[in-house]
Amino acid sequence: RKVVVAAAGAPVAASAAAAAKSGGGGGKKAKVAWKKAKLAGGAAGTVRDVLERDGWTFLRGKRHVIFQRRVTLHDGTTKRQVQTLPSTPSDHRSGRNAMHDLLRKNEGVASVN
Repeated sequence: RKVVVAAAGAPVAASAAAAAKSGGGGGKKAKVAWKKAKLAGGAAGTVRDVLERDGWTFLRGKRHVIFQRRVTLHDGTTKRQVQTLPSTPSDHRSGRNAMHDLLRKNEGVASVN
């Protein structure tokens, strides 16, 4: 499935992007809270910035958007990490919480495969 980045910065399925261009329905946009968040550790930016910087790839999305990556830990083991984000978050803190979860998953990671 091809991923297209919409003007607002949220990934949408190619069929949804085509439907949006033609003005017709049929596709669902996967809207994610890409708000800027600044945490106590000094990390600032958007959730999208952290996803791109840390090697996450888009897996799928409808009601939830799912990202994954493979990492090698400091002890030499390889692990698959998955991060799920809501398409329509109901909480104003969701961007900050997602950022915190993503940064926490970097602990103990030696490299991203």
